[in-house]
Amino acid sequence: MSLSDVSQSIYDIHGFEPNTVTFDDILRSIHPDDIEFVSQAEAANIDFLYKNIGKENILNYKTNFSFRSRMKNGNFELLNHQAIILTVDESGRFGKSLNIHTCIDHLTKINSNQISLIGLNGFPSYMNIDIVPNFGHYITYTKREIEIIKCISEGYSNKKIAEKLNTISDIKVIEASLKVNKDNPLSEEPTLSITDKEIENKVVILVDDVLNSGKTLIYGVKYLLNFNIRRMSTVVLVDRNNKRYPIGTHYVGLSLSTTLKDHISIEFVGGKMTAYLS
Repeated sequence: MSLSDVSQSIYDIHGFEPNTVTFDDILRSIHPDDIEFVSQAEAANIDFLYKNIGKENILNYKTNFSFRSRMKNGNFELLNHQAIILTVDESGRFGKSLNIHTCIDHLTKINSNQISLIGLNGFPSYMNIDIVPNFGHYITYTKREIEIIKCISEGYSNKKIAEKLNTISDIKVIEASLKVNKDNPLSEEPTLSITDKEIENKVVILVDDVLNSGKTLIYGVKYLLNFNIRRMSTVVLVDRNNKRYPIGTHYVGLSLSTTLKDHISIEFVGGKMTAYLS
């Protein structure tokens, strides 16, 4: 799939050169947590067009949905995506299309996870079609996981979380530290403060203080997968929403939209966390 007639403003928005930007560049700018939704939204759009509207009427509709995309400054902002099919072949397969992205982050930061098909030339519109049941699943948390979420929301450190879980459960919680070279993870092997036997067949909760690019967390996960663990969850106290690596988090204490120049420091006083942005 190729791009043509790209607006010069794409450089000001995403930092892409209009003459060399590729479709893959656009895909890689999508927030990792929104990629699945975009994929399912496109699939739902095609399914609706062919099954409900008919290939003979495809050119009379504009598709509309939203997703987060990385801006030139490194931040992720919510974009409204509009697409109009301009040409189709005899079988109704798409040819050229006009795609328009508009930043709506100043209006809302919440994605409705819906698509709309807006009728042109007098054709009826189909608004706010729910995509969530088709691509996601409802997450059910155990009592223990709910307690972890409560601890994170109250700013507890990983040591305090372990101590609290030990007081409310008969299951022993082992606190351990994993050290990863943040600047050059491949320069040395990560080190774990407990033995292979102690982590064997255990449920692991990996806690990181600040999630920036995601490099430290993804290398930490990679290292722990060398062990025969039963299950792993990831926890970050502060998510800066600047991920450059495909790593997700199960639990987040505080989510902030920051620039790459911003600095976040974490302090623990009396076992509770305080985050400072400077």
